[in-house]
Amino acid sequence: MREQDLMVLRKRAFTYKRKQRLIALMQRTTNWNEPRTNVIIKSRRLLVLATSGIHRYNGDPASSHQQFIQTSLLLDGWTDDHLMSALAWGHDMKDDFRETYDYYVSKGLYSPELVRDIDRLSRNSDWKTLSFRDEIAESDRCIRSGGERTMVVKINDRRHNDLNPIKNTSEKRRRKSGMKVWQSVNSILPMAKDIGYKHKELTWLNNRQLQRLGYTAAELDKLVLRPLDNP
Repeated sequence: MREQDLMVLRKRAFTYKRKQRLIALMQRTTNWNEPRTNVIIKSRRLLVLATSGIHRYNGDPASSHQQFIQTSLLLDGWTDDHLMSALAWGHDMKDDFRETYDYYVSKGLYSPELVRDIDRLSRNSDWKTLSFRDEIAESDRCIRSGGERTMVVKINDRRHNDLNPIKNTSEKRRRKSGMKVWQSVNSILPMAKDIGYKHKELTWLNNRQLQRLGYTAAELDKLVLRPLDNP
């Protein structure tokens, strides 16, 4: 990939951030009726409310991550399943905004099906004491149990994160980043290969991150014997 290709991908996080532009894109790329479109717009609204005023580590609005995933789903042809797009907006809610998420669920703002898929993409509290290797084995099983819907969202989640260069602000941060690279190799890349979606691109992005971190494969295998929260 060239730097120009990376810039084009990064722009996906911002090109359709206005609600009406996103709806227009849906109308051009899908045959969804108004009720299905409304499910997605509702999931988007709940995420935007939760992330208002919050930014990612690189300074981008927090919701730009979900916007990238949503735009990628539409432009890459994942238009048969409207709940995949709804999940794009809600997939991080349980991990990142637990109290708000619990409130939304208690008020019935997410459908039971969407709640189940968000659970599949969220980190179980019981996993925090496991080695990262064992945690990823559990996570991989949960994500795959949701089929293409959860796997494609997870692939795009990692795809967007890997578009930005890793910044080694500390040795602990470097170790955690190395663990995520190991996860890509042993979980996310096999998913991409199995469903025939963006495997080559993800491999290139992951290799770029690995080169920046400077770990060998053997060193990564040793890193993941520790829990993610205690790298």
